[in-house]
Amino acid sequence: MFGKKPVRIFILALSLLTFVFLAGGQVFAATSAAKQKKMVSKIRQDFINYALSLQGVPYVYGGKTPRGFDCSGFVKYSIREGLKDYMTVENEKAFSSILKARSAQEFYDVCSHINEHEREPGDLIFFTNGSRVNHIGIYLGKYHSVSGKNPDLEGKRVFMSAVSDGPKTGVVIRPIDERYWKSHFYGYGRFLGKSQSK
Repeated sequence: MFGKKPVRIFILALSLLTFVFLAGGQVFAATSAAKQKKMVSKIRQDFINYALSLQGVPYVYGGKTPRGFDCSGFVKYSIREGLKDYMTVENEKAFSSILKARSAQEFYDVCSHINEHEREPGDLIFFTNGSRVNHIGIYLGKYHSVSGKNPDLEGKRVFMSAVSDGPKTGVVIRPIDERYWKSHFYGYGRFLGKSQSK
């Protein structure tokens, strides 16, 4: 039905689109597991998956449990519970500093500071009130939903955190380029090893 040339052009176009999609940046757990495994390490994916399971938990100032979280309580609980299988005697030292942190500023102080080009899903993101770091979240990468959920987030770089005000409170996913977050952005921090490039 088709000659060889149109078929070759179609295959080339399909390959190019696939490359552009996969090279376009990291994706997080709303994407299929097969694609996600190519993007981030297993430890990072486990951390993200656990954090995502807490979406919708209400905000409670000083909260540290699934009955309610503040921003640092959410991150610390996600690390402690989401990564407990990795907290062996050999890895104890690697996790000890991050688990001692109690505030967004303390988390920032014990992390390795990285720039925008180094970030990957599972790194931490920090915001400031002008004088010090006062908010922390988990960077998730680009949002790609397989269910069509949250179309307003589609294709945007997002993070997850426990927030106390605005139209959505509690543990939520928000775009980094949202006006408020963009104007209060401070930096990225890393406590997990970099994913191996595939």
